[in-house]
Amino acid sequence: MERYTLLLLTYFLALLTAKAQTFQYLELPNRERLSSERVLQVVQDSEGFLWYATEGGGVCRDDGRDMDVFRSDAAHPSLLSSNNVGCLAEVGQHMIMGTFHGVDVLDKRNYSVRHLAEVDDKRIDDVLVTRRGIVFLTANKKIYEFSYNQENKSAPFTLLHTYPSRWKERDCYVSHLYEDSQGRVWATQWDGGLLCKDGPSFREAVWTLDVPPSDIADNGCPDSLWVGTVGRGIVRYSVADGTTVLQPATGNTICVDLQLSVADGLLWMTTIDNLSLFRVGRQLSPLPTASFVPDGQKVLNRLSLTAQGQLLVAGSSPSAFAIGKPLPVWYDGTLSDGHTRWAYQERRGLVATDVLTGSEHVIYSGGLPFLPLMAKSAEGGIWVTDGQRLFRCVANRIEAAAQFSHRPSAMADDGHGALWFSTGKDIRRIHLDSGIEEIAISDLPDISALSFTPDGTLWLGSIFGKLFAYQQGRLTTDDYAANEYGDGLQDLTTDNLGRLILVFDRYVRIYDTATHTMQQQSRVADDVYRIELQPTAPFARWSSPVRGNLVVERLPRWLTAWWMWCVYALFVGALVSLVAYNYMLRRQRRRFLDQMRAFEKSAAVVETSPVAAISSAEEKASAHEPSQENGLLKKAIAQVEKNLSNEQYTVEDLSRDLCMSRMTFYRKIQALTGQKPTEFIRTIRLRYAARLLREGELTVTEVSYATGFSSVSYFSRCFRTMFGMSPTQWAGKSDLAESDSLSTMG
Repeated sequence: MERYTLLLLTYFLALLTAKAQTFQYLELPNRERLSSERVLQVVQDSEGFLWYATEGGGVCRDDGRDMDVFRSDAAHPSLLSSNNVGCLAEVGQHMIMGTFHGVDVLDKRNYSVRHLAEVDDKRIDDVLVTRRGIVFLTANKKIYEFSYNQENKSAPFTLLHTYPSRWKERDCYVSHLYEDSQGRVWATQWDGGLLCKDGPSFREAVWTLDVPPSDIADNGCPDSLWVGTVGRGIVRYSVADGTTVLQPATGNTICVDLQLSVADGLLWMTTIDNLSLFRVGRQLSPLPTASFVPDGQKVLNRLSLTAQGQLLVAGSSPSAFAIGKPLPVWYDGTLSDGHTRWAYQERRGLVATDVLTGSEHVIYSGGLPFLPLMAKSAEGGIWVTDGQRLFRCVANRIEAAAQFSHRPSAMADDGHGALWFSTGKDIRRIHLDSGIEEIAISDLPDISALSFTPDGTLWLGSIFGKLFAYQQGRLTTDDYAANEYGDGLQDLTTDNLGRLILVFDRYVRIYDTATHTMQQQSRVADDVYRIELQPTAPFARWSSPVRGNLVVERLPRWLTAWWMWCVYALFVGALVSLVAYNYMLRRQRRRFLDQMRAFEKSAAVVETSPVAAISSAEEKASAHEPSQENGLLKKAIAQVEKNLSNEQYTVEDLSRDLCMSRMTFYRKIQALTGQKPTEFIRTIRLRYAARLLREGELTVTEVSYATGFSSVSYFSRCFRTMFGMSPTQWAGKSDLAESDSLSTMG
């Protein structure tokens, strides 16, 4: 019997150890961009962004892509009351920043900062936002209670009460504020005991230990709490009579901060020099942390939890970091049905990769490459299209399923036998069993991405960053998740938790539609910034750091030799020649644009087609340019216009159609127009697109495809670069504005 008991105990301990070892040390994104390495607290707000309270560096906000810093400097000397910020808390659309000289409040809607004059200009030790939205903060041996009204933009915070922090007839400083599961507010005092507010004011709670408390955490029972102490580790505290039970597993340590992870049943504690982890039960049981806690001496501060359960640890040695399971990969440009991973690769097409063997297979249908559109099929596999037909791909098999009436720009399977797609003007659905197509949402142009969430809501993203939700025949705009900068949505997809993943060109956002929380992650590598130092001594330089020191090294004298001055002179001469060459190219480019305008004016008199315009312009241009050059230019323009809708038409194809080598064509077209051949082709396409947009019969999406652009967002960027406005703005301008824009564009 004892043997089986020992085996069960060993198995139980192994499970606990395995549970602890699932955690990992996680580097926080953009941590190297912090304004100070001394981090006193890290919190995650309701939008999923990380906020750092630093000592000397103000407050930093990390959105996964950039680091914004809020602090006083020479340009903004009074932005914050102090750049030493000790604690943070979020309430509504405001961040409360407790500094060493009072409280500042940041409005996240416009990033303005205001000072709470009702609080003493002293160090703020802690800030607490209760579940009812009441704000408590402590400073100068006092506890302040504020109400919060988000709708009152001029004064959202109203002071309700100011309570003295007293213990045994003397004023004491408060270290932490805490709200337990019963709604009681507790305060631990640095040099006193415990205060509790379960009525109109704070009262002294029974505290029998000879050391002060430092922090509090729930233990799952309404009548007891875990209380950290300064020198006795953690004790179980009885709310009813104030009795304490020491926890031997915590030792006689100095507790700095406590954080309870309810989902895992774990209690985290920062001590004076370490991070500890305990399993919560009637007694605290220690768990090993050596596999994920950094080695060496540690100076750690406050703890907090993210929405995904990661533990955020503030400190100065090391600086802030996270503990937990690795964050999931939000988006890698692929779709998977469990057996096959699908990816659209530019210039390769649709690639199917077997998950088990890793073998790849490139899929085409009828000799036509697929569009870069994929949608998961509810029956397994994925849906793809060549622009006219709909295909279902399963492993290496491909089956034709339906015929499209319009070229789609986005697709999504609703899981009920219908595929929804965008035509550029409206949203349609095609019933897969009958092939019947019908309009589901009319007059909704420029939709670039579709996705269904588990609750049956259809989410639609546009090329201008707008996000729409369609449910039960009602279309609404989601202003919270919409992109405020107008970046086009490239893709929408849903993860296994039902969250919406919004894919932009340079970053990805994960949006929890139920809780209205959002996180952001960069899709490009962070830039590396270096600082170079220049010594004052001649013929010297700074070396690379050696054991933390910088050494000045003497440089060789050849840097100032006479032949090196010749090299310098040659370099300057080459630079001047390059500038002069670029100036000549710009003049040739301007001449080409003037000639194009002459063609267009001639076209207005003779005919409206681009080919007729070129023929009419030949006669006017022949008096100023050699006929051979005019003939080559007209032929080149005609060939490009002949292949406008062919997005695969390249410089090689154009030079072959003109019966000359690529290098010969490159030299001639650059000499005539001042443009590279790719720029020349793009100019012709964009000018033709401008005419189509002015006619108003096609949408921006249709015009981009008609002029050979496979990406609507790339077309919009090129159009804005050339004409100084977006395609939508161009289509709405008057004819006079068009003439002025064309005449000044060069």
